[in-house]
Amino acid sequence: RDCAPEPSQGAHEQQPHRSDCALELERVTIRFSDHAPVLSHFDMAVAKGEWVGIIGHSGAGKSSLADIIAGLETPAVGHVHALPLAYLTQKTVLFDDTLKANLLIGRPDATDADLWRVLELVAMADRFVHEPAQLNTWLGSMGSQLSGGEARRIALARVLLNKAPLLILDEPFTGVDAETRNNIAMGMRQWLAGKTVVSLGHAPEALPASDRTIRLA
Repeated sequence: RDCAPEPSQGAHEQQPHRSDCALELERVTIRFSDHAPVLSHFDMAVAKGEWVGIIGHSGAGKSSLADIIAGLETPAVGHVHALPLAYLTQKTVLFDDTLKANLLIGRPDATDADLWRVLELVAMADRFVHEPAQLNTWLGSMGSQLSGGEARRIALARVLLNKAPLLILDEPFTGVDAETRNNIAMGMRQWLAGKTVVSLGHAPEALPASDRTIRLA
């Protein structure tokens, strides 16, 4: 691609070499302990504003790759350069607090109007507008007051609120029915206009529409 990686020294740096790149991976190898590599000599360059889907079967290394892009793990070999990013992990993490407090983690200066807009985007506004406490509804430990699909959408909303120019979304629609998923995906295009999105999942239909798709063997 036009923003092809160039040689570097650091394992993970915030800024890509090229001004038109949002993310660069150079010959990244993922290996745990003495096991065979999960991923070997993986190169990827993602242009600013591009949407890339990464698909693969369970165990292909999708979540490990996402962790490395986000800087939570270090590749055994290779280098990663990324703009500031927001990361939706494969595991849904909500805190024993109110809906509002959970959402504000993504963007502390968000107004109530911002929160209702993103809830509308993820098809959760109707769920809370009828609650007596509305935005101050208590979600319970790990979102125990919500179904799995509802909790996933709140976690997604929190990431969508983030101002980071790069979003990494690992299995963003887990537990969400197909119609709702498609509606959210369409709304995301407008909401995230100009941002770079890398989404990971088992199949293209589990992800928002991408400009290109990479399949992990």
